[in-house]
Amino acid sequence: MYPLHSTNDAVVEHALLTLWKIASNPSHLNAEHCTLDTIPIGVWSSVGAVLLHINPRIRTASAAVLKSACTSAPRVAHQLVHKSDVVPQLCQHLISTLPGTTAAELTLVVQALLALTTLDASMLCSYGAIDAASFVLLHPSYAALDYAPAQVVALRILSSLVYAYPPAFEDMETKRLFPHLCRQLVRLDDAPTYVAATVDLFLVVVASQPLVLCDLHELLPWTIMQLQKPQHQLAALQLLRACVCHVVPPPHLSVAGATQTALRSSGALIDVVWLAVCHTNAAVVAAAVQLWTSLQHMSDEGFIIDTIEQGCVGILLAHHPRLGRKLLPAVSETVLAHLIKTLVVSTNGLLHRNILVALLTLVAHDPRKRSTWLDDDFTLMLQTTLRTSTKASPHLLHDLLAAVHHLCESCSPPECGKLTEDCAAPVAMAIHAFTQRKVLPKVHDLSVAQAVELADVAHVLDLEPLVACVIGAYGPRVLSELLPMALSVGAPAVAVACIDRLVGIANSSPAHWDAATDSVALVLHSILLLDSQQ
Repeated sequence: MYPLHSTNDAVVEHALLTLWKIASNPSHLNAEHCTLDTIPIGVWSSVGAVLLHINPRIRTASAAVLKSACTSAPRVAHQLVHKSDVVPQLCQHLISTLPGTTAAELTLVVQALLALTTLDASMLCSYGAIDAASFVLLHPSYAALDYAPAQVVALRILSSLVYAYPPAFEDMETKRLFPHLCRQLVRLDDAPTYVAATVDLFLVVVASQPLVLCDLHELLPWTIMQLQKPQHQLAALQLLRACVCHVVPPPHLSVAGATQTALRSSGALIDVVWLAVCHTNAAVVAAAVQLWTSLQHMSDEGFIIDTIEQGCVGILLAHHPRLGRKLLPAVSETVLAHLIKTLVVSTNGLLHRNILVALLTLVAHDPRKRSTWLDDDFTLMLQTTLRTSTKASPHLLHDLLAAVHHLCESCSPPECGKLTEDCAAPVAMAIHAFTQRKVLPKVHDLSVAQAVELADVAHVLDLEPLVACVIGAYGPRVLSELLPMALSVGAPAVAVACIDRLVGIANSSPAHWDAATDSVALVLHSILLLDSQQ
């Protein structure tokens, strides 16, 4: 019925085409009313035998038939594993490097073998599936980029077999295979499917053989670099977490410590944080959060310092406050002293920003740390640092203002119900007119003290247009009139709004930078002093 032993290649190829049509559509009835399930097992052995045919067209057709049969009919696939010679024939084909073997032919063969790996992994290993897949990855004949899709499938064969049958690892020639795969990762850096399949294999192997990570140390710099490449970020995060969770003794094999050190020294901590809180892919976010959590479990004071200096705290608290707050208890007096010393001796504007924003946020959430900031010498140092940094990095003031807002919110506000009862008559009338009729007040009719009171009450009542009206009416005079009054009466929110205005002026007129930075330092000191007295 299927003349697969014919000496006429055209006849054999036609028979294979007929079988392929049936295998591609298992419910299809051919002229003889034969379905895939009714094909005798001997026919499948004959199909496997022609995998070694000298004619590449016949080999490709045979591989296509087997691939379709293995993937579309589970019962037939089970028979191919247990009642035929198909698996040994597939393996024999892979290690034979037959003349004229194309990338398409090789891909079909490994796809057929991959479809069988979940049925009986131990039996496939006994037939040489591990060696066959490894051969595809290692042999120079398959080194061309055209064979990369077939190599990806070969990697998945190894992963599937080791996952289903961990002793399969013993059949791997890891001393040749893994260094080769590490080099291939660098060479095929722009092939995300190859990278993902390779990393998946490493992760599957490491799950049962953690010592393997010690042989992959040369891969660490490459892995860290992939955190900035969207197509490889998930794979890199998963591999880094496996390294961080590596706890195999003795100490000189500490992959975990080496990985944390590499992440810290390369400045990659902020990459991990950004992926954990800002990425849009849920899988990447979950992997980054898991890696960050693992890093925190093994953190020391040096890690905390690096986290702050690299700008991680600001990102965490802005986008994922729960993760950010976990760092705060670890900020000891020693860490604070080191960071303040860094502010004094460093001239790096970005470093100043990262430290100042982190420390401001810290004292906003932990009032016990605020005494450090009340020293007059520190306020003077802060003014000097801000003047130096903001000229090099104008965005610093905006970042600091965002952090100072945390401080304002942490100060105990008055009860909203008593606000309008206790304020002056013009202020109460202005609040009433705005809330009832959306009428903005005539600010020039108010005294400076009344203007500050109006802005303060409006802030607590979340009437921000009213706050903007008051600040806007004073223009450049916020520095000479409104800001001093806000500081003297203890209205930090109004003081911050004044600085917002000053920063806007400084953006268009650099001559105002010094005034704006000095005001930030004064407002900061005032807020901390006010809160410490409450």
